[in-house]
Amino acid sequence: MTDTNTANKEWLDKLWSNITAQPTNQASYFGNTVRLHSVIVVSGNWWSPN
Repeated sequence: MTDTNTANKEWLDKLWSNITAQPTNQASYFGNTVRLHSVIVVSGNWWSPN
């Protein structure tokens, strides 16, 4: 996710599109939680404690 390789960026863009295209289902707490964690990690916003 931190590499500037074009092939990796293309793959990450496809991954992002796939994750964000999924509808949010209010009855799917577990699935929505996993998706939220995936979006946080893929976007680079994951906090790493020192």
